[in-house]
Amino acid sequence: MLASADHARAQNLPDNVVTGASASDDAIRQFVDQHKAGLTGERAMVERSRRALLEPLGRAGADPSSAFRNAYAAQLKPILTPLVSDKRDEVAVNALVIAGESGSKDGLDLLEAGLKDQRAAVRYMAVSGFGSAARSMTRGNRALTDFTFREALERLNAAMTNEADGHLLLGYAMALDDAMRVPPAVSETIRNLAATQLATAASRLAKDRGDLTPRQPFLAHALKAMFDQLSNQSVPVPSSSVQNAAGAARDILNAIDRVLTAGNVSEARRSELALIATQCERVAQVGMQRAGGKLSKDFQLGELLRTNKDAEFRSGAAAMIGELAAPPVGLKGN
Repeated sequence: MLASADHARAQNLPDNVVTGASASDDAIRQFVDQHKAGLTGERAMVERSRRALLEPLGRAGADPSSAFRNAYAAQLKPILTPLVSDKRDEVAVNALVIAGESGSKDGLDLLEAGLKDQRAAVRYMAVSGFGSAARSMTRGNRALTDFTFREALERLNAAMTNEADGHLLLGYAMALDDAMRVPPAVSETIRNLAATQLATAASRLAKDRGDLTPRQPFLAHALKAMFDQLSNQSVPVPSSSVQNAAGAARDILNAIDRVLTAGNVSEARRSELALIATQCERVAQVGMQRAGGKLSKDFQLGELLRTNKDAEFRSGAAAMIGELAAPPVGLKGN
């Protein structure tokens, strides 16, 4: 029993290394060496090594310091780099999980490589990794500077424009939502950039004349994230975020109208679209409130759509958008 306990202790990094202002490279190197071989083993070994290497990054009561994150990622990067493109999905995916959780520039570089992979599962985990890195910033991680993470979000946004897979698009929405939740005290720049990218992407995807179905999960999550941002009265929101959110809601309502015009909308499909229309109206309501105004009434767009009152839905949506186009929101465009 004593030998087993000694062995268990040998596999953990001391708290003072994880939380210290200057990380011990020797201790980190030894720890990584203990677990790196398993990253290319059988599935169970890969999972054990991943859990072991993630443990210092999520240890209760011992938040990793910036110095530790940077030193840890520097030791991991040469090991993880070839694994990101490994032919075995589980190996590549686990490498990207660790990269994202490291909350470091080295980790973000690995995630960017994963975004270019041909496999959807690998790309999805790379996208999720950006969300993990953003969540590390919500815990006060300053291993990622505004400049570093801003560049990362720009790369993420560029990759999103070329993505058509609906499941992956939802992953992008979730990652940007995570970035929008970075506390203002940590970085208003990151919060606002992520909000701009999410709203802009929602408008772009809504304007696409193709089948709306695979894009619906993205649009629904984007609307929820925008509503959450605008409704949090304790957090400052620039007027551009109100404009962008209102514009996205308008463009999504237009997309719904195109689906109705095409005809043959099943009851189940109508219910899905009604939920999204309700979200659009909620975003419009809270956006108007943020701008210092109020919509003239509850338009009940979702209920009108759900109950097959398409003409009333169209006139209500047009009236609501007209109110958004006037001051104080002053929404521009058609």
